[in-house]
Formats: sequence, C-alpha cells, structure tokens
Amino acid sequence: MNHILKKMLNERDLGDAIQWAIKNEAVLLTQMGSDLEFNLHKLQFLEYYNSGEIFKAYQYGKQWFPKFINTNSENLQSVSKLISSILFDSKDESSPYYKENQLSNSNFQEIGILFSKKFCSVIGFSFESSIFMILLCGYISFPTFLKFVKIKNLNNKLDWTSHNELPFEINLPDFLKKFHPIFICPVSKEETTMENPPMALPCHHIISKQSLNKLSRNGGSFKCPYCPTSSIPSKAKQVHFGNI
Repeated sequence: MNHILKKMLNERDLGDAIQWAIKNEAVLLTQMGSDLEFNLHKLQFLEYYNSGEIFKAYQYGKQWFPKFINTNSENLQSVSKLISSILFDSKDESSPYYKENQLSNSNFQEIGILFSKKFCSVIGFSFESSIFMILLCGYISFPTFLKFVKIKNLNNKLDWTSHNELPFEINLPDFLKKFHPIFICPVSKEETTMENPPMALPCHHIISKQSLNKLSRNGGSFKCPYCPTSSIPSKAKQVHFGNI
C-alpha cells in the first residue's frame, strides 16, 4: 500500500491505485458499496484535462466512465459535467466548471485517505491504529478513574463487584463511541460471552458463535443474514472486544 500512496501523493501517479481498485472491484462495489474506483478515474481524467491533454482526457473518460453511469444517478451527473468541461480550456476562468475542475495536492490527499481506508478494509485490517485508540481512551478516561479511586478511599464501604463493568460512565468523543467491550448479537439479540464469542464473517458482519452454528446447521454453507454473501463457519474469525 505504501508504494501506491507514495506514487499517488508524490508523483500524482494513479496507475497502481486504479489497477488495485479494478482488481478488487467486486469487493469494493458489492460488499462495501464504495465509489473508490470511480473517484480515481475522475481524478485521472482531471489530471489529463488540467495538463492540457484534452483529447486524452476525452478518450480516458470514454473508456472508463460508461460502466459507472448505469449504477448511480449521481455518477451520471458527475460524468456529464466532466465531459462537458472539455469544451472549455482548463485555464478558462469563464468556464462554469473552472472552479470544481481545478486540482491541488488536497485532492490527492483526500483520495489517498479513501484509498488507505478501503485497502485496509479489503485485507481485513483496521485503518485506525489500535494502540493509538487505546492510549487515547486511557488518556481521556484517566481523570475519571482517579476521581473514583479518591472517593473509594474516602468511603471504605464503597465497592464495585460487577464483573467487567465500570461503576461510572466515561464520556468519550463521538468518534470513539463505536468501541465498546460489550457486543449484542443482532441475530439472537443476546450479549456475547467467552463461551459464545462474537464471530466476524468474511463480509465483515458480526454475529455470535451460537447464531453462526444455527445458520450453518453446525458446519454447512450459509448466507449472511445481512447481505447475500455465502460462507462457511471455518472462514469466520473470532472478534476480541477488550475489557476496560
């Protein structure tokens, strides 16, 4: 991934990124509903256009855009603007498309972030650093823990015996609230346990092990209850939710 990003950000070379997106088109579109490939083609079109290679941009758009306009009405509108823009010179400020067709490093940085996220998703890795998230949660939570310890020391009768639960609420920012030590199976509506752990399917949907066994009838092929992806139990991976 790093060499693809390096070429994209330092040289504005989208070739390897586009080839990767084409290779993983089925996963990106079918399972993730991602427009990564379309956005990469748009950026490549604009790179040709802004470099003065108008005919090359036209040929590129003619080759790659048709397969996207049939799947999304927004794509059709976007492609219409791009194709119409070649009637004007890229440096013509009177063009109605002048501002939105201008490229800067930020355009490549944005597509680089999107590419990184989808690349990590396809190979089953988290885009965000787990260590950083853990440290950040700890840093935010630490004052509350200190306060609880002080109160507990002042009152010897104060105790907390519930297993794996906190006696107070931690106010985390919204982007951290998706992390939680408790998982409720969306199929059985029951909390998972060590004996019945959460299992991630190849499509990245998560259900409990008991639900997995019921769906697969103890080993057979089955369809994910939330998408049409078929799988077998051996391809499911146990998910570990860290205890606070």
